[in-house]
Amino acid sequence: MNKKVKTEIKMHRAEKMVPERCGIKFHSKQKCKAHTFALHRHNFLEIEYMISGEFESDVCGNRLRIGRGDFYCLGLNDYHGLEIKEGSSLYSLTINYKAMPPVLQQLIKSRPFPLVGHFPEDECGEIDFLFSTVGRLTVSSDPFAEEKLTAYAILLFCKLFDHSSKVNVKKSNSGYRHVTRAIDYIDEHFKDRVTLDAVARAVYLSPNHFSKLFSEINGVSFSDHLSRVRIEYAKKELLLTEKPVTDIALDCGFSSFSSFSRNFKRLCGCTPSEFRSEENEAKQ
Repeated sequence: MNKKVKTEIKMHRAEKMVPERCGIKFHSKQKCKAHTFALHRHNFLEIEYMISGEFESDVCGNRLRIGRGDFYCLGLNDYHGLEIKEGSSLYSLTINYKAMPPVLQQLIKSRPFPLVGHFPEDECGEIDFLFSTVGRLTVSSDPFAEEKLTAYAILLFCKLFDHSSKVNVKKSNSGYRHVTRAIDYIDEHFKDRVTLDAVARAVYLSPNHFSKLFSEINGVSFSDHLSRVRIEYAKKELLLTEKPVTDIALDCGFSSFSSFSRNFKRLCGCTPSEFRSEENEAKQ
């Protein structure tokens, strides 16, 4: 990780879904701030295409440098993490496979994931157009938007698949395998009293070795990762429920409200109550 640039670590929860039209959700990330996503996985498909700038990504244990015209396609539950450089721009599609039309399901099913590829400069303009068109159609009120979206999505996927190659999943890397198993354990037990020693035992490593390995491979410490998983859950509860903040603090695994509040402000830059208030005001 680049120590000269202050980064914001963000997490994605595995249960996040994308129930959008045709099962596709579009994100255009222009002039990003420098930030890092620690290792995580989703139960949906994800495609990232670099417009400008660069980022480094870990895709199933493979360290990749992504620049203009590069892309990768992630399958269900493919572990990945990335570090985006300041000022980079990219297009992102998240895809709920089960919500897609059968013709798109068949097309996606025809290729093994994860995939990585590159478009030469003379084709990037067309790919930019396809991504932006798919993005526009996902929120369009056009009565034929779904049919148009399906057609453009098929064309985009064909272009991506024609320029991609399969990335090998590094199952032989025992260290990587231990860390991903630990992340699975944390995702399942983060509401409980989770300790480094308990997780180390669960993946059959000594605490000292596990702690060092987790930080080296994941880019963040065990305690920091656990706190971020809990805070992400708390953020969802703050937005989607009217539970008291003190109840949410205990529900997400923190031993006390003060510990929850301190970690929340450290990671989010505001208190839990301020976060709930600001997000609710933004929706109005």
